[in-house]
Amino acid sequence: MLSSVIIVVVTLIVKCLCLPLEDFYPFGSRKGDKSVSHIVGYSKVILSEDLIFFNQLHRELIVNNNGVISFERPFNVIKPLKFPANNSLIAALWTDPNAKRTGRVFYRYSTDRVLLDRASKEIQNVYSMPFSPTSMFITSWNVADNANQRSLRGTALMSNPFQLVIVQDKHHYQCYMLFLYGDNLKIIQSRVSDVIVTAGYDADNGQNFANIPGSWTMEINGLNETSNVGVPGMWIFNCDAYSEE
Repeated sequence: MLSSVIIVVVTLIVKCLCLPLEDFYPFGSRKGDKSVSHIVGYSKVILSEDLIFFNQLHRELIVNNNGVISFERPFNVIKPLKFPANNSLIAALWTDPNAKRTGRVFYRYSTDRVLLDRASKEIQNVYSMPFSPTSMFITSWNVADNANQRSLRGTALMSNPFQLVIVQDKHHYQCYMLFLYGDNLKIIQSRVSDVIVTAGYDADNGQNFANIPGSWTMEINGLNETSNVGVPGMWIFNCDAYSEE
């Protein structure tokens, strides 16, 4: 009896440690976000300043419905790849692009000082270097529509939003990526062998790339409970020109 009680308590604690939706950066049409067309499957965004991504500067990026930010072209590749993938990509949660039928994708460029200060604090809790960001790009994917499970058998469906925040200081060429995964993250597959989901990034230089632990396995369901910064559901990576990550 005592062991059963302990198991229940531990389970409750784990659930409470997940990142609640309220801790995401604000998103949605009411916040001024634009959304990606379900029909087209991607949106090309022209930025007002160059975006730093390791040894590259980009004035435009492409928000794809499959959980990927690309730079050179739309990237609705059928089968997610492990990194390195020989392309400049950031994969918040790269899934079968058929998942685009199940929800909406929001994005916006922001210089909101309150949000920049928040990002600065979260990053400086991990990295010791001073960081005074000048802008950020927030992308929020929400492909939650479990009613479509039967028609999309084998497709990865998320039951909650996930988010990628790219924040930079253009004056000092500093840039960071924040990956956020909310509670109740669940990737549904028809078979365990069908688990093909990638989270991470690739600078296409043979040096700067990473697969977040759990990619291509059922452990990807636990992204909201894991972290590289001590905050369950949050992963932060440095991607400026001097980064060795």
